[in-house]
Amino acid sequence: MDLFSGHESGTDCPAANRNFVWETIGFTNLFNQICQADADIECCRVLPFGEFRIDTNEANCKHLESLCKKDGRRYIYAYHVQPDKDMHKTGCYSESVKAHNVLFDKQIEQFGNDLQDTHLNFLCFAI
Repeated sequence: MDLFSGHESGTDCPAANRNFVWETIGFTNLFNQICQADADIECCRVLPFGEFRIDTNEANCKHLESLCKKDGRRYIYAYHVQPDKDMHKTGCYSESVKAHNVLFDKQIEQFGNDLQDTHLNFLCFAI
């Protein structure tokens, strides 16, 4: 079973009718912690394998912008497969990864400049 998706490893098939791994671990995930602290905060996930299937960084930024501009308060967790996917294929120092990072930096900077009353945190890492 894949930990994050709850699917049978390597498939799109749910391994169970609930993600019992998290229940077994006994950890309250961040979304549940936020909802317990303040039920008025909407929690959203933007993932390529979740409710919103975003396949480009442009589409990711556009969707995030629409969520940020809605009335109310929300916590949004967004994940995009790039540059992680390319780093696994070509290494973190490859020219294509460097070019993607430069492009992503510009896109995210523009995305952030278009928002008001929004706090952004970005995490990008390579192993």
